Amino acid sequence: MEWLGGDDLRRKAGRHDTEADRLDDKLRSHITYFPAIPTSRRFTEPHGGRPYTIYDIRYTVPQRQHIRCHIYQDSKTVLKDGPDYGKANDSRKIPRYLQTGMDKSILFFTSPIGLGHASRDAAIGMHMANVRFLTGGPAARMLSEYGFEVDDPYTPPAFDVRNGRLQKAAVWLAKYYLYYKRCRKIAGRAIRRHGPDLVVSDEDFAAISAAQSMGIPAVLVTDILESHFTAGLMGMMERKMNRSMQTMMDRCHAVIIPETGTDEGNIRRVGPVVREITRDRALLRQDFGMCKKTILVTVGGTDAGAFLLEAMKPVSEQMSEETDIITVSGPTLGGELVRDLHQMIYAADLVVSLAGRSTIDEAASYGTPGIFIPISGHFEQEDNAHRVGYDKTDINRLYELVRSKLHSPRGKVSTGGAQRAAAVIQSILSDV
Repeated sequence: MEWLGGDDLRRKAGRHDTEADRLDDKLRSHITYFPAIPTSRRFTEPHGGRPYTIYDIRYTVPQRQHIRCHIYQDSKTVLKDGPDYGKANDSRKIPRYLQTGMDKSILFFTSPIGLGHASRDAAIGMHMANVRFLTGGPAARMLSEYGFEVDDPYTPPAFDVRNGRLQKAAVWLAKYYLYYKRCRKIAGRAIRRHGPDLVVSDEDFAAISAAQSMGIPAVLVTDILESHFTAGLMGMMERKMNRSMQTMMDRCHAVIIPETGTDEGNIRRVGPVVREITRDRALLRQDFGMCKKTILVTVGGTDAGAFLLEAMKPVSEQMSEETDIITVSGPTLGGELVRDLHQMIYAADLVVSLAGRSTIDEAASYGTPGIFIPISGHFEQEDNAHRVGYDKTDINRLYELVRSKLHSPRGKVSTGGAQRAAAVIQSILSDV
């Protein structure tokens, strides 16, 4: 593959814009790519007699600028604007799964409940071509900050959590069913408007249902195969919903599960799906002001974790002199949206969090010890916590747990699930 830039680009492509010239040469030494693989924004009609796809290579600089690549469909020539890659990038090639289906589009539906779905979908999206997202609220803001094109029509029902326990689960499930019906219509309109070749959904079953009814190939990303929030009369309704979910999953071209294990049928287990770490840990700690042993307290993208923040206050007071304690409360509790929270998880010495799947996976993948407290009555969080050795009663012994875990050895950094998930999606896209 031939890489060209600067004057070569303008001479060979016949272009005369000066975007590359406007980029400050001084920024070249500050480039940190995430990821190393180009991700496309849109397919463009033939230019100079050859069809090509415009790609964005996102990287961290103060101005948050982008490099644009023109990747021709024959995959033999890449024309790029912006700073030269230099020797550090000479070995980076377009992977085979990105070389196929470059002119085909993906509409990716992301559950807007919390930020965990958005974080792992951003990780997958960075390895894919021609992807557009649809979600809502803080999840839409996060994906937009990563440079993706995002529709923001979803408004999910909020969990009612008091003193760490989910209240009125049956009421929430009824509201969720009505929300599902609304989303089914929204998803259908979005599919008709954007005309994707493939629909991908992260636990947005309304989108799967809409796609399948319209004959559009669909891929589901999920870490649950059925729900069990309620019992009794509402439990009967939930079991009916589970049967419908199972039917939809059976009809999907693939069901991607972010865990290790063997594939079976249309289920593809790709390992934990997490965002890539792009900087040295020592430099990250310096940037985040982590001088002492550092505890990161995070409660996700909803207000359900307020009880954990309260429980950590006395722990913080007792350990303030010997540790740095950083609290990320999230946008729904008055905090800011921290797009690159995964970098903070990697830099910290200990994570204290709700038992959300994405946070648990990120901590484990980056080698950071963690304490994970579930919302009582939330089956998914209780299952997640149990898997890593915690339960709802651990909220009552946080100080003891923090003391014992703070000096635990770090594990190895192990990522790659996002790229494997993207490869599954791209292989299906190339066949449709």
